[in-house]
Amino acid sequence: MLQKIIDYLKIDIEYGEWNSFEGIFKEHSLKQIKQIGFEIHTHELAGGSATTVPLFVLYYNTLKRLEDAGFRRWHHHMNPLGMYNSRRTGRHLSCCYELYYINTRFLQR
Repeated sequence: MLQKIIDYLKIDIEYGEWNSFEGIFKEHSLKQIKQIGFEIHTHELAGGSATTVPLFVLYYNTLKRLEDAGFRRWHHHMNPLGMYNSRRTGRHLSCCYELYYINTRFLQR
C-alpha cells in the first residue's frame, strides 16, 4: 500500500461510488486520506427503477462504515441536475447528493 497522504479525494463516478467504497474499505486506504468529497447516486440514476429497501440499507451501511473509520460529514447538498419525479411517491426528488467528509484522525495530530 502506498504510504503517501492524500489531502483531498474527489469521487464522482455515476453510481460506481458504492462498489468503489467497498474496495477502499478492503484496502484500508482511508487512513491516508485527510478529506473526501463525493457525489452519491441512487438507483434511479443507474437504471431508472425505484431504489429498493435493500439498496437504501447498502447506502446507509457504506456511509456508516466511512464514519466508523473516523470520518465526519461537514457539508452536504442536493445536486439539482439530478431531479426526477418519484414513481413511488410522486414527489420531486434528486438522485444525486454531494457529501464532504473530513478524517478526524488528522485533526488530533
